[in-house]
Amino acid sequence: MAKLSQQILPILVKLKDKGINKIEITFSGSGDSGDIDDIIYYDINGKHHYLTDMVSNSYMTEDEYKLLQNDCYEFIDDAIEGADWYNNEGGFGNITIDLDTMTANVEYSQRTVEEYSWEDLSLFDI
Repeated sequence: MAKLSQQILPILVKLKDKGINKIEITFSGSGDSGDIDDIIYYDINGKHHYLTDMVSNSYMTEDEYKLLQNDCYEFIDDAIEGADWYNNEGGFGNITIDLDTMTANVEYSQRTVEEYSWEDLSLFDI
């Protein structure tokens, strides 16, 4: 079962205390790499904030952001266990963390390829 590390809990509590009630993490990957594309923070009014807002408003430090981001990579791997979101065609998805209930919802899509071939097709009706 996917879990964030215990060292993330104080950061989440701090964000909740500052009026953030939801965090959305988007991720995608293919080839041989995967990345967290964005982390968006939502306040109780539904207004979204990006990292620059969070740091400039002292909601979190750069180090706290990096810790959260790194922990999210582990969480993604655990949450979609067995899915290969960063190799070959890869996949994409998002994680929504509800700070009121300290729960997460994960949505994930896997890219697949189907290959077909036809041989010795007649070029003319004879």
